[in-house]
Amino acid sequence: MNKLRPSLLLLLCATIPVLVVGVVIGEYFLRQQRAAIDRDIAQRADFSATGLARALEMQRQLLSVVSESPRLDPPLERKAFKEIAHRLLGRIPVWQMLHISDLHGNIVLSVPTPEDGASHSTVNDMESYRRVIESRTAVVGSVVRREREIPTFPIRVPVERDGTITSILTALIRPEEITNILYANGLAKTWTAWIADGDGRLVAATGAAPALIGGPLNAFVRDTGSEGSGIAGVKIVSGEDVRTSSASIEGSNWTVHVGMPLAEYQEIGRTEYRILLATIFLIVGLLVAAAFLFQRELAARRRQDLALASGQRMEALGKLTGGVAHDFNNLLMIFQAGIEGVRRRKNDEQKLNVTLDMMSEGVSKGKAITHRLLSFSRRSNLDAETFFIQDKIGPLEHLVKQAATDQIIVDTEVDPDMWPVTVDPQGFEVAIINLVTNAREAMPDGGRLRIHGRNISEGSREIKQLRGPCVAISISDNGPGIPQADIHRVFEPFFTTKGGRSSGLGLSQVYGFAQRSGGAVVASSLPDQGASFVIYLPKAAGQVAPSSSATVANPLPRKVLVVDDTPSSLEASKMLLEMEGITVATAPSGQEALTVLASEPNVELVLSDIMMPNMSGLELAMEVQSRYPNTSIILMTGYSDALEQGARTQFPVLSKPFSRAGMLGAFAAAASQRNSASVVRLHPG
Repeated sequence: MNKLRPSLLLLLCATIPVLVVGVVIGEYFLRQQRAAIDRDIAQRADFSATGLARALEMQRQLLSVVSESPRLDPPLERKAFKEIAHRLLGRIPVWQMLHISDLHGNIVLSVPTPEDGASHSTVNDMESYRRVIESRTAVVGSVVRREREIPTFPIRVPVERDGTITSILTALIRPEEITNILYANGLAKTWTAWIADGDGRLVAATGAAPALIGGPLNAFVRDTGSEGSGIAGVKIVSGEDVRTSSASIEGSNWTVHVGMPLAEYQEIGRTEYRILLATIFLIVGLLVAAAFLFQRELAARRRQDLALASGQRMEALGKLTGGVAHDFNNLLMIFQAGIEGVRRRKNDEQKLNVTLDMMSEGVSKGKAITHRLLSFSRRSNLDAETFFIQDKIGPLEHLVKQAATDQIIVDTEVDPDMWPVTVDPQGFEVAIINLVTNAREAMPDGGRLRIHGRNISEGSREIKQLRGPCVAISISDNGPGIPQADIHRVFEPFFTTKGGRSSGLGLSQVYGFAQRSGGAVVASSLPDQGASFVIYLPKAAGQVAPSSSATVANPLPRKVLVVDDTPSSLEASKMLLEMEGITVATAPSGQEALTVLASEPNVELVLSDIMMPNMSGLELAMEVQSRYPNTSIILMTGYSDALEQGARTQFPVLSKPFSRAGMLGAFAAAASQRNSASVVRLHPG
């Protein structure tokens, strides 16, 4: 599954956009399809209006031809009119009745004779009657429906002789004939069509009850809203919703409406909508699946990266511990040889002194190694001192040249007026050596290395997180440079671009040193033009303590209590103190130390290790200070989590292993602290 997951992700990433585009295109085509249906409805309305206009025009022309018959010449003969009327009604079935009337609207002759037997009556639609007289052309009248009469609409033409209208010839047509014309013009059986006249009456309608013809239009349809482009939604008397379009019938005041059932209209896109909806749900499902797979893939990649990083760390730690083991084995060899020499040549003072000097040098080297190791994880600036960088660079030049090798030319340019800084001096030296080593590894065939120091009046001009004046120490090389893709990772622990030639811890130490010193470090590089690292350190708030060769004599404490949970370290400290003629009491824990102090009140100083079980040296110091304020306290440690995490203490701290000189200096600091605490200021009263 782990191998298939990337392929599935790629497949989903390729499929989802296609489906999304498909949905968009489907929605577009669905809209286009419905727009085409609306256009079809409008075209059918126009086609129906054209067909009806043509049919009505044909009826007007036929009636106009009849009006020119000699049999209609005045005086009108009843027999001749009836003869021609019967012949015409037989040949033109759409005509239901023919009658001729005078200019006042009185019907003179009518075929067939009305059911009430009346031979004379008045025309029903006087408005169309007046129009035909005024226009002297054939006109189509409005639908007329009288009680117990079938609704009809008239077509009227003037009968003219010698330019004078002698009478009006009218043909009455039943509206059902109009409906037949609509179907003859291709109206679908499921569709609805109706014609309304200019007076708002229903002329004809498909599927309408006969009682509605000739009545008000709103008894048949109810408008439910227009959507523009001539398309409207209406509800007909049967309760059916239709989507309609209308068109005017030329030569009349009629309007034809053609409507498609809304259910049929919606059904056309319903299938497409179902497909679109199913596709949308599919897309959502695929997105969820993709998100799930992506999360799983990220987790898998993260585990792989962690495993790879862990492997790299283990490899780097192996190299680091191998190097440390090599250095410590060399130191142990010094001590082993020294022990053998002391045992065999106890009486050879010269050889004994050489051996002791060699062992003392080994102790110093071992302490330096442990200090460098601790500098990788150190988070506090406990060992900070205030000094001038230009005073440190000179003594460092020998170590720098050793780290750079003879193939690299080292140029040093440090401003002699650089401000002092308050940092860990050994951490500073290690950082400089690590940067020089990094440059050497980047230039295996030799090159040029430049160390430059300068003051900066305002650090924020170069680094945003810095505030106030600071100093900058830059180390630049002319090697191949650092790839831009890796420039932001160079300070990560165990990250290296040099393969097995580097542990990847040097620049991490530089970064940690700069951070805990309140400064920053920046890397920059250009391809084939080398790399540059700049350490920014804030200007010291205090002054550099003046060096003095004179040593102020301080009386040693007469009795000291040594507290250490490691027996060998306890005995070594006791031996150093007894060599100075000091009476020593011992305790393996903080609780026993308090018991000793309670039974021996003449203890003047407590020398306690910091890292002890149950009660730490810091806790013991606070307790002793509370119970015995006149007793001095000195702390000693090889490593302390509390101090490394930034814990502050007011007591002097001795770093193991410490020499006699370091111990005496701590005694002096403790005595000075006790003396300043005992001063009483007198104020004039």
